[in-house]
Amino acid sequence: MSDNNASLTTAMSEGSNNTSDQRVHSVASKIRKYFTIAFLPALVFVSFIVGLFIKFDYIVILPGDTQDAGDFVEISGIEAQPTDSQALLTTAIVRQRPFLWEYLWLKYVDGDDELTPLEEFFPQETSAEEFAEMNIQEMTNSQDLARVMALELLGLAKFDIQATVAEVVEGSAADGILEPGDRVTSLFGKDVESRDDLVAQVGTASPGDEVEVVFDRMVDDEVEQITETFNLGSDPQDETRALMGISVVDAAELGIDEQIDDLDFDIEFDANDIGGPSAGLALTIELIDQLSEGDLLGGNDVAFTGTIRFGGAVGSVGGAPQKTVGVGNAGVKYFIIPEVLPDEDSELVDDFAQDKVEIIRVSNLDEALDALEAIGGEPIGVRLNS
Repeated sequence: MSDNNASLTTAMSEGSNNTSDQRVHSVASKIRKYFTIAFLPALVFVSFIVGLFIKFDYIVILPGDTQDAGDFVEISGIEAQPTDSQALLTTAIVRQRPFLWEYLWLKYVDGDDELTPLEEFFPQETSAEEFAEMNIQEMTNSQDLARVMALELLGLAKFDIQATVAEVVEGSAADGILEPGDRVTSLFGKDVESRDDLVAQVGTASPGDEVEVVFDRMVDDEVEQITETFNLGSDPQDETRALMGISVVDAAELGIDEQIDDLDFDIEFDANDIGGPSAGLALTIELIDQLSEGDLLGGNDVAFTGTIRFGGAVGSVGGAPQKTVGVGNAGVKYFIIPEVLPDEDSELVDDFAQDKVEIIRVSNLDEALDALEAIGGEPIGVRLNS
C-alpha cells in the first residue's frame, strides 16, 4: 500500500513538474515572440541608418529628362524664325558614391542605371571638382562649335578652321619637315578641312605608308605652299597605329572667340548648369532651324545627343542608354545619336528603346539633316542672307 501511494505521489509530482515546465516554456515563448516583435523594427531601423553611412566608390548614371534646345538659345541682330518643332537636349543624371541601400537597389533591381567605379569614371589624377570644371568648359566649347557649324552651313559667316601644327615630336616622321604654325591643306592627295579631318585620314593609314602632305607656311611675311613626301611612323604604345608625330589644333581654336565677336549679330547660350559636350549636335540643329526658312524638323519633336566637331563629325557620348530611357519617358518618338558608341552602350540603347523610341544613328551633320528630311523635315533651302 505504501508502495502504491509512493508511486501515485511520484506520478503527481512528475505531472506537476511537467505542467510547470510547460508553463515556463509557454511564458518564455511569449517573451521571445514579444521581444522579436519589438526588436525587429528597431533592428531594421538601425540597419537602415547604418546603411546610410556606408557608401560605395561608384558613379551612378541615371535617366534624365529632355529639354528644348530653343530655351538655351538667344539670337539678336539677325532675324530668327523659330518653329513649333523642338530639337531636344537629352541629359543623364550623374550621382556619386551611392549609399548601401541605394547601391543594392540600383545593382540588383533597377535595370535603367549604369554603375561605374570612381577610378574608371574620372580621368587619372582628376578630382571631382576639376572634372566638373572640365564639363563646364566642354559645354562652352560645344556652344562655340555649334555656332561655327551652323553659320558656316548657312553661309552666314566664314570661319578659319584650317588644321594648324602646334608641335612636332622630336625624332618623329614629321620632324624636320613640318613646323609649328604650318597649316595642313592636303594629305594623300585629299583636302584637309579641319583637325578632325586630318586625324581621320591618318587613322586610315598604316605605319610605313608614304604620305604626301601639302601645307602653307609663312615665309618672310608671305604664305608659301609646300609639298613634302615621307613615310608615316608608328605609335610606341600601339605599333599598328600610324602617326605623323605632330600635335594639331584648329586655327579656330586659337581665336574662335575673336572671330565670333567680329560678327554683326549675336548668338548667346544659357546652359542652365548642363555640362559636357554632348549637347553640341542638338544646339547646332536648333541654330540651323532658327536661322533658316521652313521647319527643319517637320513638326516633330526630335531628341539628340552627340558632340559636334569642326568639319561636322558627330562624336560619341556617355550615358546614351539612360538618355534613351529619358526620351521614352518623355513620349518622344525619334532619337538621333552618334553612329559610334561603346559596344555595350550601343546594345543597351536598342534594348532600352523597345517600341517607344526610333533610334537613328548618324556619323556627321549631313547625315543628321538627311535623317530629319526622311521623317518629314523640310530641306534647308533659302538662307536668311540670300
